[in-house]
Amino acid sequence: MAQILVPVQSQAFAAAEAPLVRLVGWLADQWRAMQARMVDGLTVREPRTPEELIEWAGRYEATQPSYAADLRAAAVRAQKVAGSRYI
Repeated sequence: MAQILVPVQSQAFAAAEAPLVRLVGWLADQWRAMQARMVDGLTVREPRTPEELIEWAGRYEATQPSYAADLRAAAVRAQKVAGSRYI
């Protein structure tokens, strides 16, 4: 006599499966969103205006004063080239 095995799902398992699938999908979405935020947070945007250069110089003043001075000099030069006055 041959035996045929047919998978049987209980109603309890079927009822638990849908929320579990939604939970796993939600967790995957949250994981991807967190990774995207981390990448955005790690991306350093370069300064584009003399004012931003001066802000950067302030951040580096305590740890790298010579680099801060270079940033300030670049800001002054950019302002002179643009025709504005350095304050």
